[in-house]
Parts: sequence; C-alpha cells; structure tokens
Amino acid sequence: MLTRRNAGFTLIELLVVIAIIALLIGLLLPALGRARSEARKAVSLSNLRQVGQSGSHYQGDNKSMLPVVPTGVPVPPTINAWVTWGGWGKCNNGGPTSSSFWSQFGGIFDIAPSVRPLNQYLYPDYLPTPAERNGVRKVFQMPVCRDPSDKIGHQQTWDAFSPSFGIADMNVDGSSCYDDVGSSYLLQVKWFFQTSAFVGGNWTTAWRLGSRRLSLSEGFEPSRMIWVNDEYCDITINQMSSEARIRNGYGDINRANVCFLDGHARYLKVIPGGESDPNRITAPWLVPAYCNSEYTVVFPYLRR
Repeated sequence: MLTRRNAGFTLIELLVVIAIIALLIGLLLPALGRARSEARKAVSLSNLRQVGQSGSHYQGDNKSMLPVVPTGVPVPPTINAWVTWGGWGKCNNGGPTSSSFWSQFGGIFDIAPSVRPLNQYLYPDYLPTPAERNGVRKVFQMPVCRDPSDKIGHQQTWDAFSPSFGIADMNVDGSSCYDDVGSSYLLQVKWFFQTSAFVGGNWTTAWRLGSRRLSLSEGFEPSRMIWVNDEYCDITINQMSSEARIRNGYGDINRANVCFLDGHARYLKVIPGGESDPNRITAPWLVPAYCNSEYTVVFPYLRR
C-alpha cells in the first residue's frame, strides 16, 4: 500500500521565504518613504498657493497692498518691533508643548487670529478675538497654515542682531513653528534690512517703504520675488558660510517651500551664505543667496 508524506515546509524553505519577504520590504520601504514625503510636500505647496491666492484677493480690496504688518492690525504709527507672522495664522502658544513664551514682551507679539488681516480671506467664518484666544489656544486650528513637515520651530531663539544670524536654535519649549507662532509659513522680510539701511535706520520709514515696493512690484519680476516662505528658507540664506548644509523637515538639504508674488509656489533650492557676503548691506541684490536667477528676497534698487 502506498503512503503519502504529510505536506509542509522545511526549515530551509521557511528561512528562504522570510529572506525574500525581508528583501522586498527593504526595497519597498524607501520608495514608500519617498512617496509619503512627496505627498506632504504637495500638501504644503497647496497650502502656500492658497495663501498666495488669498494675498491677491487682499490686494484687490486694499489698494494693492499686501498683508505686510509688523505686529498685527492696526499697524502702530511708530514701528519699533516686528514679527513675520503678523499677517495670518492661528493663536500663538497653541500647541500641546507650547509654553506662554509670546505672552511676554507686553503681549505685542501674541497676536489673535481675528487681527491677522489675511485670516479673513482664509477662514472667514470664525476667528478668535483677543478676548477669546486664551480659551481656544489649544483647540482652534488653521490647517492651511501648517506645513506637514513642521515638527520643531526656531522663532523663539531668532536674533537678527546676533553675529551668528541664521544659526537659529530650536524653540526652547520644543514646539513647532505652527503651534508656537500660529503658522509654518512666514512673511519674507529680508528686504527690511535693505530698506532700513537705505533710509538711515528708521524702522517705521523702512517698513513702509518695503511694503509699498512689494505692492507695486516695481523694478523686479513678481515671479521671482518670494514674499512667503517656511523657516528653512530664512535659516539657509542667512548662514555665515556658503558651504552650509541645512537639513529641513523633509530631510532635504538647503531646500524650502516658498510662495512668489505672482501666487505660484515651489519647493526651491536655496543658496546659503548671505551673511558672509560683503555686499549684503550695500548692494544686497548682488548677494547670490538673496538674489539669483531663481528667486530674490530683496529689491534690485530702491528709491523714495
């Protein structure tokens, strides 16, 4: 009588199958990681385009002026302080790890969503007022202002007058830029240092001159002028070394999400080393980190 062996895998066969599965996983994981990263970049660029389009609508209602405000609305008659998030975003100190950092300094940097002018175009239904913000800091969200790669911010330790300008340390409370100041996307104000030098250091005059030049788009190409960007754009261009390698939230080197005056958004290669160039104050349009064939963050010339 014939007998049949019980079917089954040998140990060698099982190990071979496991090795094949492990090899396939090893091949697939990097591809999945890249696909996930590209999807997050696409979300961020979509957000930036919405900010840019809202900026265009704002200009149409405000005599071509952009929401370029130093600390919110109304703009003070004398400007002696400014931030890059006064135009849009949710509440400051709004994340699970955020401290009350921006409640200090007399509260001038703790800007409620209802007084950030572009918010009326981004979220017209409800915006917390200054009186309401404390009750909703941790719950009120504005997803269009959040970059998916934004895990840790650098605004709390940023010092424009430090010799190491551009070497921004991480937030002391570990918060993201979005939770810390209300937005991952910030106003690009490198031009302020240019206009300030041009007018002899008067901040009020410098801010107004830059705001007016942006609204006119005069003497430069709107498709090259960055007016909104993520933190890594500023951190990279303001490095002291042209050889600096700044890794952003996506793990890429010297790259940033930016939005141009004409409303289009790009994931852009940024040139470092602006602070090392001797032309940075006298002729910043000659500094490659600030002005090149791909983008500019300064004006090619100034006039009153």
